[in-house]
Amino acid sequence: SQGLTILAVSRQDKGTLEPFVKEKALPFLVGYQNRSDYGVTSIPDAYLIGSDGLVVWQGHPSGLTEETLQAELAKVDRIPDFPYSKIFNPILKNIKSGELGKAYTGLTQLLEESEESKDQEHAQILKNYLETRTGRMKEKAEFYAAQSNYFKAQELLETLAGYKGLPLAEEADATIKEWGKDKKIKELYKASQIFEAGMQAKR
Repeated sequence: SQGLTILAVSRQDKGTLEPFVKEKALPFLVGYQNRSDYGVTSIPDAYLIGSDGLVVWQGHPSGLTEETLQAELAKVDRIPDFPYSKIFNPILKNIKSGELGKAYTGLTQLLEESEESKDQEHAQILKNYLETRTGRMKEKAEFYAAQSNYFKAQELLETLAGYKGLPLAEEADATIKEWGKDKKIKELYKASQIFEAGMQAKR
């Protein structure tokens, strides 16, 4: 319920694996493959993959601590779970479909017009959630830019700029325009674009 998915991967073939999974009634997903993409040299081996798709921990399963797990779960972008009133239906729909700018504008309007304290409380929490979520996107873009990967950085900023109505949208748009005038950044953008294309082909 906090956003954790458990996936076991076996080197056994499907025919051998399926009866075992059924017999044990394993409460998590089980996959199979003939080779290891993770370079596993001993079994069991475990990986914790963060919400950004990067491996944040690797080792024997018994070495994964609750503290490490909770620290990563805290980074998962999940909509705050409340018994929202019907007035939130279009806002929640916008959030789930990725129209964060529309959702933020709707929440701002709701805060101005609603007289229900619970609705105002929930609207403020959702606004804070959207600001935190997009703030993390900005931080990630800054991280990629610091690594000279302007292709990945600009991808994130372009997404942010599309959230018209959110505080960071205008800032992201201005940054993209500024980078477009910088010759060195444009060269680094092309280089990182070629690099990312090569990585995708490799995968």
